[in-house]
Amino acid sequence: MALQEKNTILLIEKSNNLRTVLRDYFELLKYQVKDCADIATAIRALKKDFYDITILDVGDDMEEGIKMMQAIFKLDPDMPIIIMSDNSDKLVKIQAFKEGCEDFLTKPFSIEELSLRVNVVLKRLHKLQAPHATKTREDIVLEFGLFTFNFSTAQLSCFNYSHTLTRKECDLLYLLVKNVNTIIPRETILREVWGEGRQDAGRSMDVYITKLRKYLNYQFFADKAKTGQLTKRKLAQMPKVQLVNIHGTGFMLKVED
Repeated sequence: MALQEKNTILLIEKSNNLRTVLRDYFELLKYQVKDCADIATAIRALKKDFYDITILDVGDDMEEGIKMMQAIFKLDPDMPIIIMSDNSDKLVKIQAFKEGCEDFLTKPFSIEELSLRVNVVLKRLHKLQAPHATKTREDIVLEFGLFTFNFSTAQLSCFNYSHTLTRKECDLLYLLVKNVNTIIPRETILREVWGEGRQDAGRSMDVYITKLRKYLNYQFFADKAKTGQLTKRKLAQMPKVQLVNIHGTGFMLKVED
């Protein structure tokens, strides 16, 4: 059985005590948690790694909280954010949802409630992984290079390790794999994966292309499966898989035997 990757949480909480309590609690629930005391630390973490969900404590300063959300969305436009706030004002909640938060909790609340809300958000997002999918696609398992892509479970596997893709990653990879070694125009990708009318879709697409490039690297899976460093000689013996940017045109998933 392939190893499964833990869901990752980016936790932004300025209170040392509460941050420690939340981190320890979610780690007991088998989440992988990156805890940050401020937005600057969180942004550095986002530039280095990808996270499934963000928990953001805005205290009673929603204006500053909105700035933090915008900074997060700039790096990952589709990041689900759960807001924790000291302010129970209805207008503050409405403002937070208008800015794109996924959920909003007013203090005090139980940690169990927060964990349940995190679980609900992640379940909902995984169920929506393939919004353009049809029944004929649900059972499709695609193989390319040394990778196996199970569309129905959104699992990308290699070296006996499985990585769970998000809904957007799943749709984007499906489009690329079904058109392997073929240039796909940016406009086609935007239309097929993001739909019409998304003004920020171009930036979002670039973020997800970067994510897929990371995953379509044999060393990523070798590290996760703990099989060791892949030497140049080993890599030369493996089918070459590249996500290529065709400047001014689009992208191509290039697979060579």
